[in-house]
Amino acid sequence: MPLWLEKYASTCAKTADGNLVLTKELVFEFFVMLKKGATPAWQRLQAARNLEWYQKSILGGGAVDFNEFIKGLLFLAAKEKQTNQGDQAVTA
Repeated sequence: MPLWLEKYASTCAKTADGNLVLTKELVFEFFVMLKKGATPAWQRLQAARNLEWYQKSILGGGAVDFNEFIKGLLFLAAKEKQTNQGDQAVTA
């Protein structure tokens, strides 16, 4: 199981057949937890893509629209990258 799926699995319940429970609320709480743990946006984006893959490939679909999470995380990742490049230019 990929790292981000393992991390998510440690925070959520499983169905009777062992699949992860994916709801918009649980996914949002997971991303908040990652952010509080100082996980950069680009890594949270990877986590979103892993969860989206799991929902499509393993569960065969689901209720979570990952497009809104991914769109927001793409924006935050780009913003963080700009900030980090700016910080490097100042210290160089």
